[in-house]
Parts: sequence; structure tokens; C-alpha cells
Amino acid sequence: MARVCPGLMLQGQDVIPPTTPDDPLKMTLRFKVPHFAVRAGTMDIVSPHLVRFPFLAKLSALPSRRHPVFFDRLSRETAEVRLYLPAGRHLKKVPEGRTLDGPGVSGSTSYEIASERGRETLVVRRSITFSRREIPPSDYGALRQSLASLLEEESRALTLQPAGS
Repeated sequence: MARVCPGLMLQGQDVIPPTTPDDPLKMTLRFKVPHFAVRAGTMDIVSPHLVRFPFLAKLSALPSRRHPVFFDRLSRETAEVRLYLPAGRHLKKVPEGRTLDGPGVSGSTSYEIASERGRETLVVRRSITFSRREIPPSDYGALRQSLASLLEEESRALTLQPAGS
């Protein structure tokens, strides 16, 4: 997390092991990031994507392939990030979610404003599912486009403005 958020101060963590073979491993990290928002005039800019999927960039780096893409296992990775917005600030616009389906891969991102502990909170939920172990070279272009869409989502920035604006 320190690579994504330099200066991060860990406040706590929980690891909840699976109780059955079908249950997922769950981890909760609680932290603060001083100066996370970048000031631009009267507005602040933040990137809500603290959980990233860096292996996707490597997977989609080549323009084409001669050999299939193989995944070690079928998997699903989900993440929920809760960003407590600074007092007196609110999102200029809550982004629309995004869903994608590609050969052997599907993903989604959703955004929601919630109220927690008397503060506005941006909740970002992301998931990616690999449902096929082998993607033939003929499907690589479509796979690459799907993964590029997920990576594009990671670069999204949001604008916070003073309350009442």
C-alpha cells in the first residue's frame, strides 16, 4: 500500500481466514494518508483506486500473441475501499459504475456515497473474475481491450469541492 499511498500510516489490520474451502480469505486494512488529496485552487483531486491489479498491465502489454494465455487457476478478487471525505468537502460528481465482459475475464467497478460516523464516505467496490484457464491467441485482442478498460478505470481521478458549491 505504501507504493500507492506514500506516507501511509497503518492504523490496524484484520485477517479473517476462510472457515470452509469455498470461503474467501478476507483482509481489512485501516490507514490514514496525510495530504492524500491534491489541492487545485478551491478543489481537491483524489484517486479512489487504492486497490489495483498491476498484473493486468503485464498481461495486456503485447500487441498480439502466438501462444495462448494461461492462468494458473480460476479466481475472483474483490476489493472494497472506503474513503472518508474531508469535513466540508463533497464529490463534484459520483462516477457511474462500469462492467465489462471479455474472453475469460469479467470485472466491475461501482461507486456509492454513504454516511459513516457522521462523515460522507465514498465506497468503491471492484472485482475481477478469471473464468477460463486458457485464452487462445485469436481471443487475445478482445482480452487486451477488456483489461485496458479495467486499467483505465484505475487512472480515474475525482474532484472534491467545498460544501455548498
